[in-house]
Amino acid sequence: MNCRYRESSMARPRNRKHSLKYKALCDRLLEVDPNIVEIDLFGSSAYAPEVAQDVDLLVTTRRKKRIDRYWDATGEWPMHVDVLVRSVRESVSPDIAYSVAGCGQAIYGSGEVLKEVREKMAVPTFDEARKVLVAADKYLSDAHETIDSFLKHQPYRTTFNTIFEAARHAVMTSLNTDETRWGELRRGLPQELGERFRKTINICHVQYWYEGRYPKDRVDVVYAQWRETVSQFIDELEQ
Repeated sequence: MNCRYRESSMARPRNRKHSLKYKALCDRLLEVDPNIVEIDLFGSSAYAPEVAQDVDLLVTTRRKKRIDRYWDATGEWPMHVDVLVRSVRESVSPDIAYSVAGCGQAIYGSGEVLKEVREKMAVPTFDEARKVLVAADKYLSDAHETIDSFLKHQPYRTTFNTIFEAARHAVMTSLNTDETRWGELRRGLPQELGERFRKTINICHVQYWYEGRYPKDRVDVVYAQWRETVSQFIDELEQ
């Protein structure tokens, strides 16, 4: 099947390599669902492709098929592929919306879905940023309750990434913006606060979550330290 393939009009020039790289993957998805209107790449495969270990896709279609059809279409891809499927009228969850809006790239379609997601995102509040910290507590509790040491790994990583998300929410609130790209957000802060935000990004998001190199022998102590650090960061931004 020859699938119509075009690059997003919103895409930056550097996205061309992504579009070409994933053309075959888009073709496979379009073979099982010709009603797809847009496929958006997000997550680490979009912002750090050189070290990405999986591919995250948001598929928007006029009429959804069974999810296993999409999984089967991507099952033989060299990397693991996570596919989220939505209909054109279906809303995107806040967590996914922030990820897609922050680094999403349309690898098939016009880019209208990306535009829609960004336009509908509301600027978070400081109270919401603090609620994200509470969510991090819940992930830590889930990790404690998981007996299997292998299965603990993901909730621990998510715990630290949620700490980063709380800081990002607070920065967005402080700057009164729906911009989610942390590089742009950091540049909008005064130097001292920007450096503290950069450290949170590099350690909680990149080192602990993305690379999985969190301190396994003293997780609770380090988590408590980072939670307090980000809580103070939120308070200072609000003041």
